[in-house]
Amino acid sequence: MVTALYLAVVAAASILATAPIAAQSGGLFSDFSGANLSPARLSRPDLWRQLGLGMARIDASWPAVQPGPGEWKWDDLDARVLECANAGVPVVLMVGYTPAWTAVDGDYAFEEAGHRWQVSVGPFDAVGNSRSVRFRGLPLAGGEALEGSEANLRFRKVSDWTRFVDLTVRRYSAPPFNVRYYQIWNEFNWPPPWYMGTWRDFIDRVHLPAARVIRSHGGKVVFGGWACTAGPQELCDLLEYNDAWRMTDIIDFHYQTNAAFEVCYERFVKSGKCHGVWQTEVGWTNWKEYLINTYCRVFYWALKHGYDTEDRFRMFWFHFVGPPDLALTDQFTSGQPLTDHGRCLRTLANILTGPVRAWRDFTTDPALDFTLTEEQPSAEGFATPHSVVVAAHLSAEMLGRGKVFTLRLRGLASLTLEVSVLDRYGEPLSARVEDAGKDLVVSIPLDDLMAETWRFEAKGTTVLVRALVRRL
Repeated sequence: MVTALYLAVVAAASILATAPIAAQSGGLFSDFSGANLSPARLSRPDLWRQLGLGMARIDASWPAVQPGPGEWKWDDLDARVLECANAGVPVVLMVGYTPAWTAVDGDYAFEEAGHRWQVSVGPFDAVGNSRSVRFRGLPLAGGEALEGSEANLRFRKVSDWTRFVDLTVRRYSAPPFNVRYYQIWNEFNWPPPWYMGTWRDFIDRVHLPAARVIRSHGGKVVFGGWACTAGPQELCDLLEYNDAWRMTDIIDFHYQTNAAFEVCYERFVKSGKCHGVWQTEVGWTNWKEYLINTYCRVFYWALKHGYDTEDRFRMFWFHFVGPPDLALTDQFTSGQPLTDHGRCLRTLANILTGPVRAWRDFTTDPALDFTLTEEQPSAEGFATPHSVVVAAHLSAEMLGRGKVFTLRLRGLASLTLEVSVLDRYGEPLSARVEDAGKDLVVSIPLDDLMAETWRFEAKGTTVLVRALVRRL
């Protein structure tokens, strides 16, 4: 019977020599986890690898690449994409936005997102690079009017747009860039300034024409970063318009709840209509528990829902480099150290190594079932080639003086080499580990654990238990 945090520690060579816990199948955590690159580019490839990040999202802004008719500026985008290619990091390239030279002339109006939008477009400036824009959104049923002066207008000719997409995809699909995935626009459904037109207009004039071009070059089409101002049901309904789903490989949204994965999967992926579901922007929050709480749930769910190819399900943290309470690395401190979010992601990358599959041969007290819902307690189990990992999300009400969380790993008493109990940063926690017949029982005192925000008003903490084993 063992009463300390660690069981007998076995030399690394001995551990590697033992039979693996799982066959070489399952999903890699690095295939699930990506990030949006900052203007600093991939300035710390060592940190990128430490965090287990497997894909970068980069903007191919039409106004930046083609600021005027017949004027092409590729150097900056070339450098950013090539930097990733040289580091072995695949890229999803966002193509979008409207240059002033191809925007509509004069005033126009449309109804969308609960408002009637009135758009006023002025003449070019003296050098022909920009135009004055004013818009006003009048609510159709209550609420306040919205006004602004920066907008992505509808373009006059679809042929201008498809020429940009064609040249971009043709360029970056080829060596040395080898980009396969192209996201069409970004958050077009956000009320202006993201796209000054209706959602159906976006499908007809932006998505479908670009998707045909992308497919013609053998690329994969990522649907344009659906913003959280509308939910996944509205996204799925829109994909039915003109059968837009037929020209969509990956359904993509931003800052949605975890349930959006389930909704999109049931509507389009389960049936084989679309290939996968991504969230190419998630995070941008100072909730310290949010990343580990969300990623554990969605990764476990993905492993249970046909995660048989590297591009089926992904999440991209926004941003790799940025403010320390929001990003993965700190842009304001020399050396870009990891933030709280970055430390959480590193913890997962360190323990979810090799092919991972969902595993549920355990019980807990208090009893925890699995749920995708971020605000509720949950437990997820993972099997790697040489370990089992359980993530337990304990609500604030479960914590307190004298309270204990107990995890029973069934059938692992004689197979386990070492047990570690960790917090979200990978720091060790006190625990008692005992044999109970064939089972292994891990008892974790909850006296000193503090609850952090999970999402909105919900609070709790995540405890990680990792058992290195000989085999299952």
